[in-house]
Amino acid sequence: MNRSRKAAAAAAIIAAGYMGSASAQLGTYQLPNNNFSWRWGDENQRHNSRLEDLRVSGGEAGFRCDLTAGLSPGSRLSSMDVRQIEQKLNTALDFIYQSTNLMNQLSASRDIDWATLTCQRPEPKPSSDEEKAEHEQRAKEKMQKEVERRRAHQQSSGN
Repeated sequence: MNRSRKAAAAAAIIAAGYMGSASAQLGTYQLPNNNFSWRWGDENQRHNSRLEDLRVSGGEAGFRCDLTAGLSPGSRLSSMDVRQIEQKLNTALDFIYQSTNLMNQLSASRDIDWATLTCQRPEPKPSSDEEKAEHEQRAKEKMQKEVERRRAHQQSSGN
């Protein structure tokens, strides 16, 4: 096993040990079907402390998510570190996964007092009557073409 794989395996083992209430959040990495909120740290600190230090939005698997967090007073993260985290998450294709991993790490290192990841799956907008009629018309045309194709095939194979 090369060095990077050993480091990754060690990091995964360490992170698994610190997941606590967030353990269901990663596991086999299966997301819930409906809207959800995951929390790290002490929720009471959120109400007692200053405003959030980290705020970023992103999406994954049809969910639209907002991540907010408050740094602990003893955090080693600078404002530049926070900006880099926000930039990294803003460009992440797997936003939920990256956010969850990061919050687990920051919680384990006691760099955050609290964090909340809230994800919502937008409801599909209902089709207008005009869109429904257009869809129905296309389906009828497609069905008619298929019927004609089959007739032509039967006639050519019967002759």
